[in-house]
Amino acid sequence: MNAALSLPKYAPRAAGFLFLFLIVMVGGGSALWNAGVSSTGTIESVANVRLSLALTIVGGIATLALAGMLYAMVAPQDRSLAALAFSCRTVEAATYVGVRCPGFDGGYDLCIPSSSSGGRF
Repeated sequence: MNAALSLPKYAPRAAGFLFLFLIVMVGGGSALWNAGVSSTGTIESVANVRLSLALTIVGGIATLALAGMLYAMVAPQDRSLAALAFSCRTVEAATYVGVRCPGFDGGYDLCIPSSSSGGRF
């Protein structure tokens, strides 16, 4: 087996990449969200808001992958600590969707302005 692909070396490298990727996705999504929505809650740019939502969902998926890599690194030492860290990262991934995409609970209609709301949330 290739030494570069063995679990003790592969998981930390993948986790490091995923952490940096997560920073870019969440930071980019936040910047696009702020550019697409005014301070009064009016949508200025639907394209920016939609791209922000897409980056947030990708960030949530990256968080789940990062949780798996962190579990793989910590589980040989302490399985209960690894399970706790995995569950905390899973809750973090769920909050990305719950906070940024409130249309899933009937709030913003996926941030697409309707004629009845006048383009406001």
